[in-house]
Amino acid sequence: MGILTACIGMLLGLVTFIMYQKKYLISEEGKEIGLMVKKLDAKSIGTIVGSIAIIFFMLNFKQMFKSDVDIISYFIYGAMILMPIIIFSDKSLTKIEIQRISVIFILVFFVIFFWGAFEQAGASLTLFAERQTERTIFGWEMPASYFQSVNPLAVIALAPVFTIIWGFLYIRKLEPSSPKKMAIGLALVALGYVVIAIAVKGLGVEDKVSMWWLIALYIIHTMGELCLSPIGLSMVSKLAPLRLSSLMMGTWFLGNAAANKFAGTLSALIPPTAGAEATAGPLVYPSFLGFEITNLYEFFMLFIIMTGVAAAILFVLSSWLQKMMHNDHVEGIDLSVENR
Repeated sequence: MGILTACIGMLLGLVTFIMYQKKYLISEEGKEIGLMVKKLDAKSIGTIVGSIAIIFFMLNFKQMFKSDVDIISYFIYGAMILMPIIIFSDKSLTKIEIQRISVIFILVFFVIFFWGAFEQAGASLTLFAERQTERTIFGWEMPASYFQSVNPLAVIALAPVFTIIWGFLYIRKLEPSSPKKMAIGLALVALGYVVIAIAVKGLGVEDKVSMWWLIALYIIHTMGELCLSPIGLSMVSKLAPLRLSSLMMGTWFLGNAAANKFAGTLSALIPPTAGAEATAGPLVYPSFLGFEITNLYEFFMLFIIMTGVAAAILFVLSSWLQKMMHNDHVEGIDLSVENR
């Protein structure tokens, strides 16, 4: 069902692109934006088919060869290292373009920590909701998966609020720069984990916490998402050179892919005492960088430290990154009337 939905979404996106490309994808001089479209020849068709075959091979590597090698991780993290090398090797880039692209790559690095913590919603936090969260309302036990609805509902409710806040600050020339907004987003994710860490401190294996602690975490994380995600997308589109805009946007989402892979690695660190069934042998606790995680409080502290330190570093670097942008109009979303 998920694959079918994705295919339908891609087809609708393709149809929308074809319908409106001549209306919106044009420069001020009326010329089409992007490279000239070449006719499909045998070489082009071969490249497309070969690319699809390579992707299929990578996605099914484990099943085909029964290998424990995580080829997807190598591919994603390797691409994160290779992409800057490929882009910066372009000799046509000017000094200002190099600095702006550098800002994008630096922020992509920090975004990995944000999404690595944020995406625990579909992994360790759902396990926590299932095992050690009181979900009974008037005699009805709410499924743990229902907590996934908190984020989209909070986005709908809070997005207009943040639009008003940024507009209010913009008019008074107090709007934070894009890097500072992203630092605020990281800090809010850390704050969300502070809330849940307070709830689980001293919590026993069989004890449960109120669902409102988890709901508070999701709402705070949504506020962080609204400070980072749309701001980052707007920033990439305005900082990237026109001829590299699609590639840089792809690089931004490649960072999201790396973050989701990192999130999976971190979610595996949830301790077995968190509602896990008793085992015959001694419990084996996971460890991260030599630190053994024996309870939920230590597990959530990992995310507090990770995102908190990242937020502090990004906030310190924000002024320097702002200078490297070389444009006052990339300080977040352009709210001027002619660009709405």
